[in-house]
Amino acid sequence: MPRIHGAKKVRDLAYRTIPTIEHCHQIQQYQCHKYEWFNRTLKTTSRIAPLTHTDKAK
Repeated sequence: MPRIHGAKKVRDLAYRTIPTIEHCHQIQQYQCHKYEWFNRTLKTTSRIAPLTHTDKAK
């Protein structure tokens, strides 16, 4: 059971992290530095599928 619980924990964290990144520019980059690795991934992904919030943040 610990593995399933652990996987759920990580998935739940990811679900919480994604909206934090999306609304980064709206909340004055609050806690953005904690997800710097995620931002880098997002920028790479945005080349393939541009995201509105990425454009606004520039």
